[in-house]
Amino acid sequence: MPESVADHMYRMSMLSFMVTDASINKDKLMKICLVHDLAESIVGDITPHCGVSKEEKKRLEEVRSIICLFPLFLVNFPILGSIEKDHQWYRQSRNS
Repeated sequence: MPESVADHMYRMSMLSFMVTDASINKDKLMKICLVHDLAESIVGDITPHCGVSKEEKKRLEEVRSIICLFPLFLVNFPILGSIEKDHQWYRQSRNS
């Protein structure tokens, strides 16, 4: 049975509870686990079989993230700034 985006994000988040390394910021890790594939839950995944360049994939993922997080801006979600900052850090570190 294939793993859904929800399955993946939930498992990642649960695994973050098991991290015992004190040098890892668990709060940041859990937030990243919960939102790192949020856009895919709405618009799907871009796989290597899609024929999309790395640059275009990065651009599309950034646009998707903005679209997914936009509703939270509308309700002034208090933790949004922190989530977006951590998610941006994750995207940048993944592409370095």
